[in-house]
Amino acid sequence: MTADQIQENHTFAKQVTDSDSDSSPLISITSKVCLEGGALVNDGDGTLIVSESSIIGDKRNPGISKDEIEDELRWLLGVKKIIWFSGFQDLDITDVHADAEVQFVRPGVIVVSRPHASAQRKWHEVYQQVMNALRGELDARGRQFEIHTIDEPDPKLVLTSGVGYEEDPATNYVNFYYVNDGVILPKFGDEEMDRRALETMQKLHPDRIVKQVHVNALPLTGGVIHCATQPVIDVR
Repeated sequence: MTADQIQENHTFAKQVTDSDSDSSPLISITSKVCLEGGALVNDGDGTLIVSESSIIGDKRNPGISKDEIEDELRWLLGVKKIIWFSGFQDLDITDVHADAEVQFVRPGVIVVSRPHASAQRKWHEVYQQVMNALRGELDARGRQFEIHTIDEPDPKLVLTSGVGYEEDPATNYVNFYYVNDGVILPKFGDEEMDRRALETMQKLHPDRIVKQVHVNALPLTGGVIHCATQPVIDVR
């Protein structure tokens, strides 16, 4: 992600928050660390998963050490355990946001995105980084992770790219979105993989309605459903 893209994200986010006139019990907190929401995968129970490539370094946080960033994340989010995987800078527009690689189903239960065989080698390396970081690891409450994988679709079946689009489309089913008693799951047009992803998510969410939404142009911008949404938590 370039400096101009980071500034564009910041400007857009500020416009959204400034235009929200609804009363809210939430308060605004200023942080010294530059973060995007997709960089943070949080179980809500003290455990956070992040990639080094999307947080550490001169692009976003020049002069701030990993230890300082961890201290800030613990203060901001109240987390007790932070699990890092390396990622790769410049592999995609996000520098490998964690929310495209892994998501919590609930505390202790995780789904990991497994790249299609045709994906470039570095994405397979990211998958191994995530699995190595999680295997044998315990969460903040001392639970060993129950890990499930969801295979990604054939990227060739996603719309061909055009001007302003990423070269490689984002094809991650784990970039889903929770809404109250439901789950909104991407559908890419690879019928077999779409079906398998839906079946896996339905098994993992017996208490929720899982609905697939066909995404077409969105993956070409570098993200999917979770990347294009912002949850608003009911704090009542």
